[in-house]
Amino acid sequence: MSHCGNNRLYKFYQDLGTNRITFLAYLGTNHSPLKMSTLESNVMEHQGILDALEEGDSQRFINAAIRHISRACEDYAVDDECRLKLEKLRKVKAKYES
Repeated sequence: MSHCGNNRLYKFYQDLGTNRITFLAYLGTNHSPLKMSTLESNVMEHQGILDALEEGDSQRFINAAIRHISRACEDYAVDDECRLKLEKLRKVKAKYES
């Protein structure tokens, strides 16, 4: 995310705390071992995000990023902090779906 050149986007990403939260939440769920379908979904979603960034398609990027983060948050929302962030994300997502 830091390489995209958009400080606002990078700040938003940092504020989500996705890497830390995902790792900690993963340890507390029954995703052991990690399912191949989850890995495949992550790869496809990350590729969609990168493709949109490379093409400079901001709406496609927003949709791909929100779709990926929403799915990941729903998979790993195992504690109050994660559930609060998921609700915050749902509100952001709703703005872009309207």
